[in-house]
Amino acid sequence: MGLSKALYRRRVLVILVLAAFALFLLFRRSEPATAVDNQPIHMEPANKMQVANLNEVPLRDGFIKDPTEYFVQSTLRDNHVVIFSKPGCPHCRAAKALLQRYRDQRGLRYIVIEMSSEKDLQGIRQALKSLYQRTTFPSIFIDVQCVGGNEELQQLEGSGQLAQMLADKRLLTALLADRPADAAAAPEAAAKDKVKVVEPVKEPVKPAGNEPANQNTQQEEQAQKSAPSAAERKVRTLIKKHRVMVFSKTYCPYSRRAKQLLLQYHDGRGLEFTVLEADLEADPMEIKAALGAVSGHFTFPNVFVDGKSIGGSDDLAAIHANGELALLLKEKSLIV
Repeated sequence: MGLSKALYRRRVLVILVLAAFALFLLFRRSEPATAVDNQPIHMEPANKMQVANLNEVPLRDGFIKDPTEYFVQSTLRDNHVVIFSKPGCPHCRAAKALLQRYRDQRGLRYIVIEMSSEKDLQGIRQALKSLYQRTTFPSIFIDVQCVGGNEELQQLEGSGQLAQMLADKRLLTALLADRPADAAAAPEAAAKDKVKVVEPVKEPVKPAGNEPANQNTQQEEQAQKSAPSAAERKVRTLIKKHRVMVFSKTYCPYSRRAKQLLLQYHDGRGLEFTVLEADLEADPMEIKAALGAVSGHFTFPNVFVDGKSIGGSDDLAAIHANGELALLLKEKSLIV
């Protein structure tokens, strides 16, 4: 009997020790995860990041039971600006580059959730679809509101709405005028490395006179409405000045493919061509609209030969494959 009681007490003691240890582990796992601002969180075990594995994300009673959805919502709740990205995606790189410029020039703080495995990529994609009806990357959130992907982000930037939105939410710590001169000139300098940018033509200012207020008013208003924009004048001037003109975007894989094809003609047969990287310009959306007005072609790349658009990357590859491109360039004495 005495031996049985001793064994019973020992078993109870072991159970209590194990229970205490389990409570200790549970407490440690429920500590909030943190991340360094503007640094990507890789969804895999890592020594430098506390949020390393979706299975380690704590769950709360009465809250979302799926660990991936909980991770997404808690990340958005704890950070003003979040971008969900995947490696190797050119659109993700472009969006991150734009946000990095805001960080470097205006003090924006944001974090990047970078998927590093197909399993985590599908998990995050499903969570974003379930919670916010988003299935593509990048997905950019500002104060829990999804602003879309790279295309939407670039449109907001081109119209000035992105800077205004971030300023209204007090997410920018530096004024635009406070940027260093070299930082403000960096995008323009990068663009000028690619092509000589034609400055917008300034309209002459008529001196004030004693003309009647209603003289030719309707004609002047009609002329202003039909007058080309500064971006359209720039596009037309470049097309007229350069016999082979390529309108491109730095992050666009189709633009890269078109430029690589033209480089083959440059290296092998002496073709000279000029490139304008629209996303490095101050008015990328206006340039896109201007290209549509000039050629009816709104996408990038847009390749012009002697003032005529021959299309984009697929069109260029097609006429290269059947020999029409070489024949066209030869007839115009653009290649040897």
